[in-house]
Amino acid sequence: MADHALITGPITGRIPHGDGFVDVTPDHLYFDTAEEALAVAASIEAEHHARGTHPIQLAVKPEHLDGVHPDEVARRHAAHAELNERMGS
Repeated sequence: MADHALITGPITGRIPHGDGFVDVTPDHLYFDTAEEALAVAASIEAEHHARGTHPIQLAVKPEHLDGVHPDEVARRHAAHAELNERMGS
């Protein structure tokens, strides 16, 4: 019995994972270990980054910054820089 679940989100189909691919089409995936679930979550995050659909990427688009307090704008840009660094871009 799987003890760990992952909600996959809007990306569907097969995405790169480790040396192969994982199908993230189902809304929920189940795993025997937390490590497996976290590894697939990291692959989903990397795929969002590659597609430009990561929530942090979207948060710094000009249309999402209108009327936002300057401190929040700075926080979003710092988070975006950290994401790019973590993803190696």
